[in-house]
Amino acid sequence: MSDSSPSRSPGNNVPGSTPFASYKGFDLYPLVYRHRPEQAWPRTRPDTSFLASIVICREGYRPGEDHARVFPVGQSRWENIGSARRGALQFGEDIINGLVAGESVASL
Repeated sequence: MSDSSPSRSPGNNVPGSTPFASYKGFDLYPLVYRHRPEQAWPRTRPDTSFLASIVICREGYRPGEDHARVFPVGQSRWENIGSARRGALQFGEDIINGLVAGESVASL
């Protein structure tokens, strides 16, 4: 039996299922990745930059369900995890507000 109600409930807590932020009826989950450039010889100091994506889903639904989508933040890089998270959250809010060309949350 399937129902379309949100799957967030006290007994349904899965690690990573708590949204980082909520905005205008959507839950936002920033994803941050370490950027590792190709290694060359001789080795130089590794680049410590980070890339990010944002998962946007309808408020109350899990990120892995039909009401969610991953949006890569493009070519932006950040020096640390905190600034990458903030950048991803801002990008998510911009998508929700319709400020990012070609991206929409209408299908969620």
